[in-house]
Amino acid sequence: MTKMTSLFDMPLPPKKWKLDDGSVVTAQQVADRLDNTITQAAARNRLDGTSDPLEVYSPKGTKLNLKKKRTKKKEAAPVKKITRATTALEKLIRETRPFYADPFFKLALKHIG
Repeated sequence: MTKMTSLFDMPLPPKKWKLDDGSVVTAQQVADRLDNTITQAAARNRLDGTSDPLEVYSPKGTKLNLKKKRTKKKEAAPVKKITRATTALEKLIRETRPFYADPFFKLALKHIG
């Protein structure tokens, strides 16, 4: 009886990046070339940010001008719908605001709750 392996049990091959000089490297190779002074995660970040070998293989601590992988687009603010109920509620809040703004009333609510 043979044991079936699922796709989830098999290891994934490491991701490869192509640099500007034509060489194909992995994050482990970059970390090894820098004598493991950076982690594989830092090497992946460098490879995602640039394909220039001078920046990828620069020593740890140098200022790199890496670009963000993804830029998030700002979504437009949702438009507030004004209905009769919201205007009535806003009017009620404005009318009763001095009652809740009274410092002695706030003090009493603070100690009760």
